[in-house]
Amino acid sequence: MYNNGGTYGSDDGYTAAITSSTNLQFVCNTSGFDVYWQVVEYADCSVQQVASTLTGTSSTGTISTAVDLTKTMLFTTHSISGNVNADDLPRTELTNSTTLTHTRVGSTNTIVLNTFVVEFTDATDVTQGTQTFIAAEGSHAVAVTNAGLDSSVVWCPGNYGRQGSTAYNTTDNMGYGWFRMGLTSSSNLNIIRENTGSSADVSFQIVRFPYDQTRTPGSTPTNPAGAYDDAQFRATTRGTTTLPSGSTTPDVAISVTDLTKTIMVFSTTCDDADIRDFLVTGALTSTTNLRFQRSGNGTAVDISYDLIEFFGDVTVQHGTTTLSSTTVNETISAVELDKTFVLATVRRSGTDYGNDDGFLAELTSTTNMQLTAGGTGGVVEWQIVDYDDTFVRTVRTTIADGQTLSTPSIYPAGCSSVNGVDPNKTMIISHHTQDGSTSADDLPKVTLEDSTSLRIERNTGNNSLEYIIYVVEFLDSTEVQIIEPNFGSGETFRNETISSVDTSRSVVFGTGAFQREGLTAYTTNDNTGYNWGTFELTSPTNVLASRAVSGATATIPFQVVEFILGEEPLPIELGSFDVQRQNDLRRVRWTTWSESNSSHFNVQISVDGKQFEKIGRVDASGFSNNLVEYSFSSTFEQKSTLEYYRLEQVDFDGKRHYSNVVVIELSDQSKVFLYPNPLDDGRLTLSGHNIGSQYRILSSDGRLLEQGILLQEFQELDLRSLTTGLYLVEWGDVNNPLREKLIVR
Repeated sequence: MYNNGGTYGSDDGYTAAITSSTNLQFVCNTSGFDVYWQVVEYADCSVQQVASTLTGTSSTGTISTAVDLTKTMLFTTHSISGNVNADDLPRTELTNSTTLTHTRVGSTNTIVLNTFVVEFTDATDVTQGTQTFIAAEGSHAVAVTNAGLDSSVVWCPGNYGRQGSTAYNTTDNMGYGWFRMGLTSSSNLNIIRENTGSSADVSFQIVRFPYDQTRTPGSTPTNPAGAYDDAQFRATTRGTTTLPSGSTTPDVAISVTDLTKTIMVFSTTCDDADIRDFLVTGALTSTTNLRFQRSGNGTAVDISYDLIEFFGDVTVQHGTTTLSSTTVNETISAVELDKTFVLATVRRSGTDYGNDDGFLAELTSTTNMQLTAGGTGGVVEWQIVDYDDTFVRTVRTTIADGQTLSTPSIYPAGCSSVNGVDPNKTMIISHHTQDGSTSADDLPKVTLEDSTSLRIERNTGNNSLEYIIYVVEFLDSTEVQIIEPNFGSGETFRNETISSVDTSRSVVFGTGAFQREGLTAYTTNDNTGYNWGTFELTSPTNVLASRAVSGATATIPFQVVEFILGEEPLPIELGSFDVQRQNDLRRVRWTTWSESNSSHFNVQISVDGKQFEKIGRVDASGFSNNLVEYSFSSTFEQKSTLEYYRLEQVDFDGKRHYSNVVVIELSDQSKVFLYPNPLDDGRLTLSGHNIGSQYRILSSDGRLLEQGILLQEFQELDLRSLTTGLYLVEWGDVNNPLREKLIVR
């Protein structure tokens, strides 16, 4: 606002309101001044306008639809009925989810206010606060949290910061109640006024906008929610082979159905210092052949490999690139950047391990992969894996010369995602280059430090390393274990105990470029046999980790990834599938929309999600194109706080197929908190709350989709409006709500 008047009065205030989709209305008590304005349309928010009147020292305004205080900011304008200098400036606060409070010191004139209540429905979050200035204070350093310098903005709730709560002095000096504010760090807010002598209160809001987590600057942000149907895992094929001395290429006969649905991983051991011998690449050359290659033909290489094949929701591109220059761009079929990672290996013709032997594999756009190396002449075999049920964060980072430990953030600077990844569902794939060829430069290992940070570690730091690290968080039922076997100086193998897995659907991944990472100083002849390892899943609870050479200590991490159970798609169209429990009674309900060649259903239960047992049989309709409802009830003694249910559908010819798994959580009071999950028919039941508490349905990126009051102990919600994807459900105590991920099919 610009006004050429003398003292502050009725000609200096105004209210701004949007009265229709095409009209902005300004109201004031006099004319003769200019207002410069901006109308902001923000897709991921909801806006309510609240008109209020302040006649005394305080008043309230009612927000018609309750808001989330951590997601809501205010913009207030006001007009004054008189021009008496002692009329106080008002201050506006959001005091609860439905109430605005306006305060001032004086009460000479009537003030009319219009407040825009802006509730963000994306990942934006808002921190609100009030700071009191005593008479002698001109500035305050306010400790704040969750403030990203690159993504946060500070606002006063009033007209561009021109709000306070103090009586004017005799000269109407606005310096007492006018403030400027700014973030000096992610944890500090400076608030400054020009004049002291009177007390004053100032309200502030720190609005932290979501950070675009896609890899390409300037690109359209991708939505991590997507369609989270469980990836249908078909089978694993594992085996071992040897690349014998004198050989550069062993071929292995295999049998897979579809290369575009198959991932290959392998690990190697070799007692050699010549990189021509121990740098091995692997590639699926056809559905019946797996080929390993190296540039040399010296010492034998032992190889352990796994093939992982899926039915759907996973697409794999395979390719070979010759490094004709230090940077090569490969055009690829379009992928989703936040669902895709790269597996790659390199073979080289040099003799010593150095800066020309590492490489970076980075997806720079949806249709381009960039390979960067310290030298030319190598060959990279690569796989680009687009896995629909993941959220992939790509981290580019370095570890400096002389640095042995680095813990880079998984999230970009200023990113508003604070919950972090789930370590039990996250795997790491890393590629790196080094800037020197000194043989004593250590091989690094990369693991998770915590839910928001990575850990890069080595013994010495003679060279700087540059990384591309894919942090792959599975959003389906896939689980990950990260194990770090520590080899003593005399050990060539270790049996590592793991949590029990189903070996038929579990695979060992290295954390580096196909396991080629370790933590040990090289010997005098640079023998990588100390820290190159193979890994074999020998039982549900054991992995055999082996290396070729003893004599030095080494840590060679690996990851056991247990994919969800998958079978051929059901010869039925399954509708809803849920389980209800009361004490020892279980009631299982499901529907089908169509059936073909369907003999019967076996109802199965598991207490660990891995080993299922049959608890009942229900005959099927055989052939049907109509809705058919089924139910089964049985008693089952509680053995765990979690129970897993699935349907085994059996054809007339004996073929068996499996549904998705439904999980229910059991408390000591026999309460199921959130079920069914995944949700198929749109009817969700909540429990474990106080009657009258609130619930909220959020998208995976934090947008509020639905909220309401829970009026029953076991409250059923109609969520049929939700599309397929991942959501967050919050319910119960507002200050400490229960929170779970919900998958809608």
